[in-house]
Amino acid sequence: MWFKLISFVLGGACILKALIGLFFHKKFYSWDRRQYAAQKFPKRLYIFILYGIVMVFTTWYATIFHYVEYGYILTIIVTISSIKLFSILFNWKNTSKKILNFIDSGGWKLWALDIFILIMGIIFFLLGIYVY
Repeated sequence: MWFKLISFVLGGACILKALIGLFFHKKFYSWDRRQYAAQKFPKRLYIFILYGIVMVFTTWYATIFHYVEYGYILTIIVTISSIKLFSILFNWKNTSKKILNFIDSGGWKLWALDIFILIMGIIFFLLGIYVY
């Protein structure tokens, strides 16, 4: 049950982010750019940081206490994804510059990122339905 829930939460978040990025591309990335251009860590990003931390701890809790077959797939993906999360949190200046450069490079890279995130969201849902 834990891994099914984690899969659906991750899938929903990925699909929501991807659809916002695809359908409100300019508006979303101009907002995103303003967040990462800030000198100090924007307070609005704490909600995303909190979500990420909760997902990391929940996934590891499920891995340790409620492991199911193939649970390691989510554990690995969430753990690798947390590198960006903790980089943003503890190395704001350097990480925000890198993300800003990525946003500024724009073009097909941002579209490709959103399509990749959409595909990942679908994969998470499929894992929740068919594997967990």
